[in-house]
Amino acid sequence: MLTYLLRRLLLVPLIVLAISLVTFILVHLVPGDPASLYFGGQAVSEEALQNVRRQWGLDLPLPVQYLYYLGGVMRGNLGVATHTGQSVLSDIAARLPATVELTLIGMLLAVLIGVPLAVVAATRRNGWIDHTVRTLSLITLGVPTFWAGIVIIYLFNFVWRLLPPAVGRLPIDANPPTDITGLYLLDSLLTGNFSTFGATAFQLIAPALTVALGVIAVIIRMLRSSMVEQINQDYVRTARAKGLTSRQVMFKHALRNAIIPTITVVGIQLGYLLSGNALVETVFSWPGIGLYFIDSIQSLDYAAVLGVSMIAALIFALVNLGVDLLYAAIDPRIQYG
Repeated sequence: MLTYLLRRLLLVPLIVLAISLVTFILVHLVPGDPASLYFGGQAVSEEALQNVRRQWGLDLPLPVQYLYYLGGVMRGNLGVATHTGQSVLSDIAARLPATVELTLIGMLLAVLIGVPLAVVAATRRNGWIDHTVRTLSLITLGVPTFWAGIVIIYLFNFVWRLLPPAVGRLPIDANPPTDITGLYLLDSLLTGNFSTFGATAFQLIAPALTVALGVIAVIIRMLRSSMVEQINQDYVRTARAKGLTSRQVMFKHALRNAIIPTITVVGIQLGYLLSGNALVETVFSWPGIGLYFIDSIQSLDYAAVLGVSMIAALIFALVNLGVDLLYAAIDPRIQYG
């Protein structure tokens, strides 16, 4: 296990390096002049543009620019975001907690809703419940994320009027809690600020539900198929013959084996969402790294785009490693060498 862990950890820098190289090439293929965007489209002299290019190193050959950038990364410097004027690392650090909080609440909703529905559908296979759950999951999979978010905003904010305007992490009349972790729910609990906790929770419902919808559909389809396969195995029939209740058979035996393939898919979804769910964050004006990434692309902010890409690749690689290690914890038969 230790050898496998070390080998996977050694691959992480290579993955991040490859992502940074591909991203560097792609952002420089995009038409436009970052120096011109820096001045907000105002008419400026060529000398001023050249000064900005020289300041950012944009006048150097691309290979040299990339090597300079890697040198800065090795020193913990991801550069300065031209559209904010702040360090890219500090920008990401300020926005990452918002993405983490949205992702964790969304994934929690997905698991709490998706797993029971998948189990019920599998145990009542080919019944009306099974057909209903499968149809709804198929429809949900086909709905674009941004459209689902818009529909949720329309229903909860304008038709039913159950939630406050779904913009940002807090209503406009609420103050953020004392910054401890950057996670508003946790910080408000740690400081005993229960009014902010309630405001944050209500503000999270719509975007978290949007995040959860796609994951719920994936969980249902994957876990139901695995459960149906496990239910027909000999060990399940043996467990029933020994007098175990249906609940014991389903949750202690069938579900434990069926959930392993689902963990893979959920882990990929988690890595993707933690890396910044740009569509959801854009629809809800959620100040996470996904929205920051979109703003950086629109501003042709090379340093910010590269920084977010590298952090996203790092998060994705570490989450996948964590999923692999979780396999061994759930199923001792899995051995890594």
